[in-house]
Parts: sequence; C-alpha cells; structure tokens
Amino acid sequence: MTFLLGSCSIYALHPLYDTSTLVFDPNLLGTWIDDDGNEWSFEKAIKPDDDELKKIGRNANTYLLTHTDMENGKQAQLQVHIVKLEDSFFLDFYPADNYDEQIGNDLLASNLLPVHTFAKVEISKDELTFHVFDPEWVDDLFEHRKIRIAHENVAYFGFTLRVLTASTTELQKFVTKYRNEKEAFAKDLGILKRKI
Repeated sequence: MTFLLGSCSIYALHPLYDTSTLVFDPNLLGTWIDDDGNEWSFEKAIKPDDDELKKIGRNANTYLLTHTDMENGKQAQLQVHIVKLEDSFFLDFYPADNYDEQIGNDLLASNLLPVHTFAKVEISKDELTFHVFDPEWVDDLFEHRKIRIAHENVAYFGFTLRVLTASTTELQKFVTKYRNEKEAFAKDLGILKRKI
C-alpha cells in the first residue's frame, strides 16, 4: 500500500483543492491498517489549544495523517485534504510542517521541495480504498500529446520525474476529465481496514 501511493504518478507543486472543493468526512478519522500491517492514523489537524503557528497552512478541513511503518517503527506525518470534484473524492497529500525534523538533517531538508500527490478515494465506515493514477497511462498521455498541462521533467536518480506546475484550477480540470476512466488508474487498489 505504501509503495502504491509512493509510486503515484501525479506530483504537483500546487494543491488539488481550493476553498470551494474542500470537504470534511468524519469517517476518515481514526486508525486504518494496510495489507502490510502499517498504521494510517487520521486526526483533525487543528486542535482548540493549538497556537497560531501550528494553524498556518491548515484549516478546519485539514487532517493530519501519521503513518507508522510497523516493521521499523518509523513514522511520517502528512497533511491531507479531501477534495470533491463533481461526483468523485480525492485525497491531497502534502508533507506536514515537521517533515524537516523527520528527515533529521537540516542541509538535506533545505534541498527538498515538498509536493502534493493525489489519490482517488472511497471512504466507508470500515474500509478506505485508494485508486492511484497509473504512471504508464499518464506517461502515454504526455508522449502522444493527448494532454497539455504545465509540467517539468526533472532528472531524479537515473529516471525522469514529471512534476506538474499547473494551477489548482488546471489540475482540477485534468483530474475531473479522467476521474471515471478505469484505465487511468493502477490495477492494484490500496485498501485499508479500520483498526478495531
């Protein structure tokens, strides 16, 4: 599951959400378990006693995801927003404000640029299903010039990483256009079960 989301083919400088598309679903709150036994804990990002600094970049619809790799005990935190685009819901993942502490090296952290990643999502009481864009399908769109969305190709450890530089509005148009095309999404679904 972690690999599936980590290999997500949509990396963007701008968020998928804006104030008109943000929604909050209390069903996302709580702890979920993936197929590898890792924990995904979602909580409200803003708490009543938070100081103003902790509220920067967050709002009432922001979740804080704490992902725990149960094999090594390491944790990572991300800010998550639910985005409603027509009849579909997506999660927008972005490193939490303490990602530099998690990296543990100031020099390295200052040379990393946080990006947004997206996954289509279905949320029910006891199951969370992710659908990530298929990287080969997205590459094919670009190679055959079927889409014209602003992006940069960045060399990254021997391969090319495509980073979308389009505005939030353009990202929403792109995702909305292909949201119901089955071939647009990876065949392996990420399914999390609610921890009891």
